[in-house]
Amino acid sequence: LLQIQSEMSRLREHVVLWFALRCALCISERRTIRVVMDPTNFQNMTESWNPTFVDYLNLQVGQTMNVTFELIEMNATYQSMDYRVNNRLVDFYFCSTARCGCTIARYNAVDLLTKIDYGLDRNTTTTKQGAVFVTASNNSKIQTMKDIRGASVISTDLQGLRNGIMQISSLFDQGIYLFNDAKFVATPSRYSPLSSHTAARLIAQGAVDVLMTESNDPILRDMRAALRVFGDLSSGSVLWYQTHTMATPNWGLLAFPHVPEPLTFAVLSALHAMPRSHPAAVAGDYAGWTMSVGYDDVVHILQDSGIIELDDTGAGPWCIWDRPSFHPYDLVTCPSDTSKLPEAASTVRCRDDNVTCPTAVCWCSPCRAGTDTQIYLRE
Repeated sequence: LLQIQSEMSRLREHVVLWFALRCALCISERRTIRVVMDPTNFQNMTESWNPTFVDYLNLQVGQTMNVTFELIEMNATYQSMDYRVNNRLVDFYFCSTARCGCTIARYNAVDLLTKIDYGLDRNTTTTKQGAVFVTASNNSKIQTMKDIRGASVISTDLQGLRNGIMQISSLFDQGIYLFNDAKFVATPSRYSPLSSHTAARLIAQGAVDVLMTESNDPILRDMRAALRVFGDLSSGSVLWYQTHTMATPNWGLLAFPHVPEPLTFAVLSALHAMPRSHPAAVAGDYAGWTMSVGYDDVVHILQDSGIIELDDTGAGPWCIWDRPSFHPYDLVTCPSDTSKLPEAASTVRCRDDNVTCPTAVCWCSPCRAGTDTQIYLRE
């Protein structure tokens, strides 16, 4: 019996030693830290961000924290994002303004930094941008937001915070329903993207009346003679975003809650110290990073616009464009005394009105008089 007890004691010691060695090996293993990049314009951005951005983090943080950084793309549907966040397969997220708001709302991610962009004159820098309406310089019909009634409107991305959401919200505050009151709204499809310069040329040529874009869009510099930012001129301002909506932060870097604080602080400190002359900043065409200027207002804008809602399972808030069944036409809103037509009926109306659609998708008068119940009873 004593011999058996002695053997059991030695066995326990071996087991404890094995686990101790295993734990030591786990600690010493170099971990890969994944920085997810917003799928918006991923290919173009990674061509300029890789490898300089990752190289900078590996040099400044990787050696001291025993980690290796990797820049990856992820189509940010919540099915895949939930899985990866819950299983700690992603650590940081470099996201567009709207995506940052959605991610903070759902995962309680921490906003660390905001990217510093160059101003249009390249001599100034900015951490925030506004949303603007743009028309052709020689288009005398469009002077105020109320002139959008009966005008044709184009957006490069209706899901973009400053390319559609904020403009639609501000028009609503003026009693204007963009989709119901405009002659038509043109937007690209997923398979036929539209650049700002292409949209601006359509404005300059008179094919469309109004473009919704952001205040730091390079077209406002490159096509200054052909374009004009307009607003509520009765207020004495031609910069609509200064008088009718707040400016919102640039793209930001978030940390998911599971990331250890020392690593979070190391990344924050390293990027905050990046000079604008560093190859990573030069390649990415930005002026550096600043402490987060705050994305709470973005979350509130998305909530007030009906973009953030509870998901189908009630597990938490999500943005409607991440529903599996989401279609851009879901962004169309109609007055309460009307009902929304199916998308096909809206495109038929474009054909009946002899509208020449300048993009892949156009919607014409998608709202019809009467609520669904009233129309059902009438029919």
